[in-house]
Amino acid sequence: MQVVVEQTSDAQELLILDGEGTVRLSTRPENEGASQATEPFFLEGSSRTTVQNAYDSTLTGLATVTVSTPL
Repeated sequence: MQVVVEQTSDAQELLILDGEGTVRLSTRPENEGASQATEPFFLEGSSRTTVQNAYDSTLTGLATVTVSTPL
């Protein structure tokens, strides 16, 4: 996943969350184990592809746009 982030100018991080909203795999290992269960991108993205417009990330504190989709 790190190679994809490095080759994609718009991507800063890729995450894989489990069904409970816990980060299981991240290109930023410090975020693994963090809960994202209450984030709109997780709640809506659990059943369909969704885009969460700019918001302050609870993981980084930075302005973020997230695309999520169920795997």
